[in-house]
Amino acid sequence: MLILAILFIGLILRLIAITQSFWLDEAIQVLESTVPFGKVYLIPADFHPPLFHYLGWFWLKVSTVEWWARLLPVSLGLGCIYFLYRQAKEIASQKVALVAALFLASSGFHVYYSQEFRPYILSCFLATASFYLFFKLQKSSKLLNASFILVNALGFYSLYYFPLILVGQGIVMILLYRKRLFGWLANIGISFIFFLPWLPMFIQQLSIGRGWAQSFSVWKTSVSTPLLKALPLVFVKFWLGNISTNNSLLYFLAGLMLFILTILLGWRALTKKKKQAGTVLIFVLIPIMIAFISSFFVPTIAPKRLLLVLPQFYLFLALGISSLPKKFQKMLIALILIINISSLSAYYLNPSFQREQWRQAIGWVENNANTNSLALFEFSSPFGPWAYYQNNRIEGRAVFENGMTVNQSMPLLAENKESIFLFNYLFEMTDPDQQAAQWLLNNGYVLRFTKDFPGVGFVYKYVK
Repeated sequence: MLILAILFIGLILRLIAITQSFWLDEAIQVLESTVPFGKVYLIPADFHPPLFHYLGWFWLKVSTVEWWARLLPVSLGLGCIYFLYRQAKEIASQKVALVAALFLASSGFHVYYSQEFRPYILSCFLATASFYLFFKLQKSSKLLNASFILVNALGFYSLYYFPLILVGQGIVMILLYRKRLFGWLANIGISFIFFLPWLPMFIQQLSIGRGWAQSFSVWKTSVSTPLLKALPLVFVKFWLGNISTNNSLLYFLAGLMLFILTILLGWRALTKKKKQAGTVLIFVLIPIMIAFISSFFVPTIAPKRLLLVLPQFYLFLALGISSLPKKFQKMLIALILIINISSLSAYYLNPSFQREQWRQAIGWVENNANTNSLALFEFSSPFGPWAYYQNNRIEGRAVFENGMTVNQSMPLLAENKESIFLFNYLFEMTDPDQQAAQWLLNNGYVLRFTKDFPGVGFVYKYVK
């Protein structure tokens, strides 16, 4: 079967570069997913529901090395491809289904998050399964569907953006399947009941997130895309993945051409296959627009959180291509595959497009340290990757421990230390004036080495 070949291609593409270092959030995820089982749900500072944490808890019982941990999201990524194929067969044809599945299998954006030990790909998997079961539900004579209820109940626990896809489903129900609206509402209502026990923790997470946004303006921009850039960036990321260029004009022109191509294919799809294309377009646009509007109040919009509608985006393109004369179909399929493979090649070959090199940075520090050295972080505690990767060869501390200022903490931290390795990761948030570095220079330390690690930034070695 061709779908098996596409799944195999998807697997190979997701195994390449799977041994990258964990970045900040992944390392924290691993640490949170390896606490005692009864404490896994205690994640007030992580603005996510707990399902992926529990899946990770079981998965990491085998190993916590990078490649093994990431096989979990890889498996979920392959599941996305399969359910997109099944959904597309329900509403279109096998040819459309194979084209959409091939696009998703080779998508740079989807491959990237299929390799990340975080909840985004889990939500995408459950959303794609929900869309498939949504169409199966319309053909069923039963009022309730246990599989649909279960998938959506799990979806509520996967990502807080998941309910946005249900709004799109609700609109389609009103427009096309109004007679079955009550049954759909009953299924969704039962799914939501299972989420009610988590509401108190959600409220606590929301409160903490708002507090961080008010206290640290840089943190706000790190978790949410600036609103003026949000919609264009989501679109370009869907097409090109997490690669970029220093030439902003080139990036703009590439995005503009892809936008024109999308409009042309969309117009063709809506003209020739109005019902199917209109339905899929609603599935794509409604979550994106709600996320954009809601970010005026809670800054959370980011392309990765909208990964759950990426399969629908590719299905929409596949419907557009299938509406063209046959002589143009192969040309457009080849063009999109070339774009996808080019994006993947840039990701595989350029470390700056990959994840933060914490393993390399911490290894360098430990190899260049002695018993009187200190690893110092400009935060309230050493970052998660330090706890994961360090081998206890050197002490790790933070400048702002226990709420202390630079002048309060630095004399205590630097006491009897011959060398200090200062990580400037996220210094813009906590120490924009670089007071910690200035304190070292004012108190007899000399900057001896500077090392730059992609994603992590500069690590400075000060020697007294």
